[in-house]
Amino acid sequence: MSEEMTHTTPPKGVMSWLVTPIFILVFFSILLVFHPIIVICHAFSPKASKYALDRMNLSILLAIRYIAGTTFHVRIHGNLPKGEPLVFVSNHQSMYDICLIMWNLRQYKVNFISKKELGRWFPSISFALRNMGSVLIDRNDRIRSVERIEQMGGSLGPDVAACIFPEGTRGRTGELRPFKAAGFAALTKNAPNARIVPIAIRGSWELLAFNLLPIPYGRNVYLDVFPPIDPKSSPKETLRSAERIVRMTVQGERINQGPPKEGTVEESSAI
Repeated sequence: MSEEMTHTTPPKGVMSWLVTPIFILVFFSILLVFHPIIVICHAFSPKASKYALDRMNLSILLAIRYIAGTTFHVRIHGNLPKGEPLVFVSNHQSMYDICLIMWNLRQYKVNFISKKELGRWFPSISFALRNMGSVLIDRNDRIRSVERIEQMGGSLGPDVAACIFPEGTRGRTGELRPFKAAGFAALTKNAPNARIVPIAIRGSWELLAFNLLPIPYGRNVYLDVFPPIDPKSSPKETLRSAERIVRMTVQGERINQGPPKEGTVEESSAI
C-alpha cells in the first residue's frame, strides 16, 4: 500500500484541530463573498465571470496552503496545445481537485460534468455549474445524462475544454477506481477532434479524509498534467490509455523520474 493511503485515523497533532475552524470559516466566507461578484460579472461578460471564478479558486488554494499548511506540487509535462478543443481525463479525490485544475489550467475555459445535487445550495459553486458551461446530470436518468454530455462535447472549441472524472465518484481513501467508458464516449462523440489530456492527482483525498474534523495539517498534494495521447481505435481504448498513465502516476511510478524533459514546467506550489 502506498504511503499516501496510510492515514486512516484522525491526526493527533493539535495543529490540525487548531486550524480547522479557521479554515472552515475562511472557506465558506470565500464562497459567500465571491457569489455576488461572479453573478454580477456573468451579467456583463463571460470573460469577467471566468476571471472572478479563477480568483475564487486561487483564494481557496491560498487558504488550503497557508491555513492548512498544504504544499502543492504541480507538474505540466510538455506543452499543451493552444487553439484546440481539449478533454481532460482525471482521477478524482476531493472537491478541491476542481480548484486545482481550474487555476493551474486557467488559460483554458474548463467545464465539468457534475451531479445535479451540486447545482443548488452552494454559494458561487452552484451558480457557476448552472450558468458557465458545465453539465449537471441525474445519475438516475441515464438517457438524459448521456444527451447532455453529448451536447457538452459539441460545444467544445478553441481553448474551451471539458474535464471528466471517469471513476464516477471520488476516491475517498486515495484508491483509483476503474475508469468507466460511457461518459467519455458520450463526451467525445461530438468532439472527434478533441485532444485527450490525462491528469493525475495525488494526496488531495487526505484533506477531506475526516470530513474536515479535522483538516489534516501539513499535507502534500500532487498534480500532474500529461501531453495529449494519440487517439486509439475506439473511445474505450483511448480512455484505457489515459487510465494507464493516471494509474501509474497515482501509484507513484511516474513521479520523480529524473530531470524534467524539455518543455516541462514544474512548480513547487500551485500558487
